[in-house]
Amino acid sequence: MRAKYIGLILQDSDLVDSLTVNENLQLSSTVSRHLSDQSTRMAVLNELGVQQLSDAFPTEISGGQRQRCAVARALIKDPKLILADEPTSALDPENRNRVLTLIQSYCIQNGAAAIIVSHDAATQDVATRILDL
Repeated sequence: MRAKYIGLILQDSDLVDSLTVNENLQLSSTVSRHLSDQSTRMAVLNELGVQQLSDAFPTEISGGQRQRCAVARALIKDPKLILADEPTSALDPENRNRVLTLIQSYCIQNGAAAIIVSHDAATQDVATRILDL
């Protein structure tokens, strides 16, 4: 169920270091049985501003770039639920807004839900419900 319906974005991007960014996205699609083509993967990477990194290995890119690739990996499999743990902690304000806007628009367009755990107050701007613990 997790592989098919849940997109997971961890604080530590948790990409497979021996696979390129593109191969990490392919792996996610294969495991979820929601196969994506190269143009779809590139479109998601483009929305996150990391399309030029598709052939790079996670160890060759910055923490913020890895985090945006992890967001792409979660979304590429078309999940119904996105669980995100500090998805913007490694991002500058511009890329933070890019990621949050993409998650929000993905949920609206696909009838999906997102649960985001964050210390970043900016995540509240895209939330429809906020729980402070």
